Amino acid sequence: MVREDSLGAITVSYKGKTIVLTPDQALASISGRLVSLPAAPLDDARGRAGRGGHHWLVPVEFVSRALALVYDARLDLRKASRLLIAGDLRVPRVTIRYEPFGTAGRLTIDATPRAGSTVSQENDKLSIKFDADALDVVVPQVPSQGLVQGVHIVEPVSLVVDLGPRFAAFRASTQPIDASSRLTIDLVATQTEASPSPTPSPAPPPPDLSAVNQPTPSIRTMAIDPGHGGEDDGAKGRGGTKEKDLTLAVARRLKAALENRLGIRVLLTRDEDKNIPLDDRAALANNNKADVLLSLHANASLRPGTSGASIFVAAFDKAAEDQARASLGTERLPTFAGGVRDVELLVWDLAQIRHVDQSAELARIIEQQFRDRVPLSPRVIDRAPLRVLESANMPAVLVEMGYLTNAEQERQLTGNEFQNTLVQALVEAALRERSRAEAGRRGCGEGGWEHAPMRSGRDLAVAGFMIVAGVLAWLLFFGLPRWYGDVPAGTRAVAAPSATTPLPPGRKIKARLFYVADDGLRLAAAERDVPFGEGTVEQAKEIINVQIAPVAEPTLSAVPPGTQLRSLFVGEHGDAYVNLSREFSSAHQGGSLNELLTVYTIVNALTVNLPAVTSVQVLIEGKEVDTLAGHIDLRRPLAENLAWVQ
Repeated sequence: MVREDSLGAITVSYKGKTIVLTPDQALASISGRLVSLPAAPLDDARGRAGRGGHHWLVPVEFVSRALALVYDARLDLRKASRLLIAGDLRVPRVTIRYEPFGTAGRLTIDATPRAGSTVSQENDKLSIKFDADALDVVVPQVPSQGLVQGVHIVEPVSLVVDLGPRFAAFRASTQPIDASSRLTIDLVATQTEASPSPTPSPAPPPPDLSAVNQPTPSIRTMAIDPGHGGEDDGAKGRGGTKEKDLTLAVARRLKAALENRLGIRVLLTRDEDKNIPLDDRAALANNNKADVLLSLHANASLRPGTSGASIFVAAFDKAAEDQARASLGTERLPTFAGGVRDVELLVWDLAQIRHVDQSAELARIIEQQFRDRVPLSPRVIDRAPLRVLESANMPAVLVEMGYLTNAEQERQLTGNEFQNTLVQALVEAALRERSRAEAGRRGCGEGGWEHAPMRSGRDLAVAGFMIVAGVLAWLLFFGLPRWYGDVPAGTRAVAAPSATTPLPPGRKIKARLFYVADDGLRLAAAERDVPFGEGTVEQAKEIINVQIAPVAEPTLSAVPPGTQLRSLFVGEHGDAYVNLSREFSSAHQGGSLNELLTVYTIVNALTVNLPAVTSVQVLIEGKEVDTLAGHIDLRRPLAENLAWVQ
């Protein structure tokens, strides 16, 4: 409903939400919150701002900046083609290119996202029909001579190609190109006998689009990763909100807003309630040469009062950085257009290492846009070994939008107003990141980061090593049960108990153990009595058993209830392998913060108290796992980290 008041203001109402526009002011008030517009509204009847007309004119940005915030269906404004798409309709962007090659020609039609098509001939026309609801297409000007006389739209989902008099035959083929589908139509002319012409050179291959000399904006493609999905619900709120549903809803809104404001290509790692492996999420961003990866999550804390958004950047220890440097190399590969080029190679799991500075800068930009708009955690920006970010070969951050375990914040996160505010902040951050990166690229040349392939030879060697290590771990934990808690004699990590010297009964030692701090954001160290264990391995077992034991209030443990120690082994170089029961994972509450505190409770308990232990890897029921609850990388031993201890 639209109405004007006595002061000339116009109010647009929809399902209890209002937009108020005032003459001479380039602002809109949306349920009490102001957003800017490029120009003030105009009364069409008078040709100026004011009251009394029946038709008001507003800038097109009114749709994305104001109307989209109150409307309950997706609004997709595409200014170039003058389209406004309401709802989840399939409207691919279609680009058309025609290239004449002597007596032949090639028509290339790209549709993004992918859309099936059929081609048929009727007399002197080719009809191309797409499997879509409508087409977003700007028809190019084609010279009215040769094999193609023109291209035009005849139906919402059909194109018609007008053929020239010399047209003889065509051949059509379709192939996927990243997230697009490419229809290639090769056209052949009739042969004339009047004047034989030299044998035409063969038609060149399709051009290598990556080599086309065109402007290189810093953000052309952005990948958005809605966390969790399918059987993985993620964190849960007391009101029943599931993290997987919240992240997908916000990701869809953010995709539409980015496409409208920035005009860039936006990919979702999932667009339905489906569990996508973490490697596949990074692979989608890498293979589509995304310029930014943004992973969306909702946090959880064992302290229900903990609240606020935070941003995470990937963290790597020194061993990983050394491995990344050692793995770098180059390989000479052929290009589509002929010739060769040197391509830098790197290990897939360590691709993010060379982007961490850019990722940290992106996190700071997002923090700036969140302030005064979104409630923030006291720890806004943090670093953690996050599995989904480690393989991303571009600047990448993980955004925790808030805490579902906080009842008030759960209500905020599920509301349209908060989600729209969050999306607007992220869009503004993307605009500033694009400006920042463009300025940086002008200083160092175009092209940006080369999306490098994995080093195949080294990875095969690493894979072989991991297989051997897995067999050895199986032998130690299952095949040779007499070794539980001990390693073969002669290794440095074990001090086996003497058969002739009995252990003192009831002897205790003091150990620093770790529990959830009062603010819910960190761990707090507490000194506890732990039974004495003879040798590093036995003492490590005693420490872990006390650390995972139930505690009385007000102490709060980050270890899920029911967790038991199955076995423990300390390697020759100080890597401890702690084998815990399935409850350590299955009973976990979820959330990046919770997962960090849980993992580093175990890691720090051993590395802080036992000088012989330098790092810790957690196993579940004797098996290596990717993560505990979808966040922290558990595929390699983790070193002590006191940044999470107050």
